[in-house]
Amino acid sequence: MQVVTKPAGDRPLWPIIDAIVRLRVWGRGTVFELPGEGDFEWTIGSGPGCEIRLGAEGEYVSRRHARLVRNRGVCLVEDLGGVNGIVQQGDLRLSVQLAPGVECEIGPYRLVAESEQLISLRSYMRRLIGWGDAQLAEVDEAVRGLRDMATLRATLVLCGGGDLSGVARRLHGAVIGKDRPFVVCGETGVGSLREADGGTLCAYTDQLPHDFQAILDAVQHPESKTRLVIVAPTRTAATRAGATLKRIASITFPPIAARRDEFERLLLAYADDAVEQLGAPARAFREHEFVWLGKVPLKTLAEVEELALRVVALRNWGVNGGARRLGISHPGFSNWMSRRGIPK
Repeated sequence: MQVVTKPAGDRPLWPIIDAIVRLRVWGRGTVFELPGEGDFEWTIGSGPGCEIRLGAEGEYVSRRHARLVRNRGVCLVEDLGGVNGIVQQGDLRLSVQLAPGVECEIGPYRLVAESEQLISLRSYMRRLIGWGDAQLAEVDEAVRGLRDMATLRATLVLCGGGDLSGVARRLHGAVIGKDRPFVVCGETGVGSLREADGGTLCAYTDQLPHDFQAILDAVQHPESKTRLVIVAPTRTAATRAGATLKRIASITFPPIAARRDEFERLLLAYADDAVEQLGAPARAFREHEFVWLGKVPLKTLAEVEELALRVVALRNWGVNGGARRLGISHPGFSNWMSRRGIPK
């Protein structure tokens, strides 16, 4: 069974191919950690002796339903004759070879194979969508959509307010590769498409080129190796722009106002990014920071990211040094802080 899509003579389209470290129940936080090294054989089922126990007996899962085998680094889920068998993408399978992001269903349970790189990607998507249990299935749908985009099975649509270019570029780096071209659609879209060959072309619904329909036709050609990402404020706008697309994978980012209870966690996540980006020794936030940071009017993820970046620069190097690190002028940095009520 082919589980890693790869064009002839080229590297895999889906670059996340590191070792499987766990299985997780899709849309939930239930995790089954795999042994760190060596070959093993585990039983999957509802019986008490199973290493991966799924529900109680009688829930469409046999006592010994399947087995998970790792042999020389290759992981397989093999049917043991359990009721309903093993299902992948709607088809019954005798076995499923696992790779990061591959799903298989055993009764009512859908298991997702995850590696360290995929866990990191999913963690980033939870940051963008939300950390609540209610968002777990939505996050899994988003990760699946990214895999479909990377393997040329779907066009990716990102919906939300503000500038999502940073999000689009980061997702491109994670699931296509930072060394592959990432091109924002210009006035002549077909010209931009040529520049993006083998990488990603990003189009904004409020700046679509006059020949955008030609782009839609081209990216759906069987020989195309270019992914298309459409960035739109709403799904309605995205639907209008990509009306002739056969398949899309849509991800919607909720407004910051709907995530006020997660604001501190969101800001700290972006602050950790800022520490790495700026080479700062620490976040250096003061104890009382979140009292006034929570009062800064923010509407978009891009604004939260900018706030975290600038506060980390300010607290580590002061106004003058922080401005130099950020590549902006001292007066401009001071004015930015003043308008937001940020103390020096």
